[in-house]
Amino acid sequence: MTLKIGEKIKELRKAQNVTQEKLADYLNISYQAVSKWENGLALPDLSLIPALSNFFGVTADYLLDISLDNKSEIIENILNEAKKFTHTGEIPKSIAIIEEALQTYPNEHKLLNALIEYKVMIHNGDEDEWLFDIEQKANLILRDCNVDKIRHSTIVNLAFAYSFCGKREKVLEIADLLPENAYSKRELLSLAVPAKERADYKSECILAHSEAILCDILCISKHHFLWGDPKIAIDVCNRALKIIEALGEEGYILYFKANAYEDLSMAYAKLQKTDEMFNAMETVISIYEKIDGILSVGGKKYTSPLFKGLEFSKNSVTYGVTISDYERYYNIITNSKTLKPYIDDERFKSILKKLEKRINNSKT
Repeated sequence: MTLKIGEKIKELRKAQNVTQEKLADYLNISYQAVSKWENGLALPDLSLIPALSNFFGVTADYLLDISLDNKSEIIENILNEAKKFTHTGEIPKSIAIIEEALQTYPNEHKLLNALIEYKVMIHNGDEDEWLFDIEQKANLILRDCNVDKIRHSTIVNLAFAYSFCGKREKVLEIADLLPENAYSKRELLSLAVPAKERADYKSECILAHSEAILCDILCISKHHFLWGDPKIAIDVCNRALKIIEALGEEGYILYFKANAYEDLSMAYAKLQKTDEMFNAMETVISIYEKIDGILSVGGKKYTSPLFKGLEFSKNSVTYGVTISDYERYYNIITNSKTLKPYIDDERFKSILKKLEKRINNSKT
């Protein structure tokens, strides 16, 4: 982030061998006021900016640290800094960085869009206030921004916010603002290069589309083991696993494999197929162990030709929560009504102990 005005004044004053008392005398203010500026406890009155600029022989833009020449670079640096905390689940820190930047760049739509995305990831406090804040910022983008990529991202995040609050009619309303076949940046780039080079642009598209379709398939499996026929849930999960096998059981796809086995264990539990249930639960843990092992050594390049050039690492995974995969799964199975009949089974206790060990290791 750029220097605050108090730090600029201090920097200029010392460079020119001017004391706080001398500066205060010329401005007809107390030296304590200057001290407060430099320590970030107060800001100069706006009427003093011309006098300060002339005193130090600099422009008001320099004093206020305003520069349009490198604005794009500054914005990207801010976005990258905020993104770092999403990999550790510290979303409030990301939000704080963006909110501070918006004090200087209030109409920067990239920053507003990022703030909406981060606010959608977490929800603390009053639901109405949370949604109102997101709506207010989204409306600014939808009214004034003409960049489709930013507009589409804002619409999607706003739809998630409405869905979270149970406002289905608003989801339908906002969905109409999206084109029927929205292209991603990678897909558009692939159309602008020679056919022989297009494959290089498609890997990210395939990974994104794979995520979307697997999410939808596993949503169907959850519906069936919760409210429908658990046998259908098992069938759906097995179909998902076949897709995962075809894509390549590696990297980010492993999360969907773990989710499929989570759903399988629940479906088997409802059918009272205990051996299959416990085998599925053990498989979930082994998958998370595999993911943990990959991330702990920095990551790994995908080997599937479908994902050529991509790498699975902590920087490629965004977490919306601060807990580990083990802790999340532990919470699921200990709070599940479906698994309640099995809590006294020695195999269930063994799984809990294994998860507790992994959780403790991940915190040390």
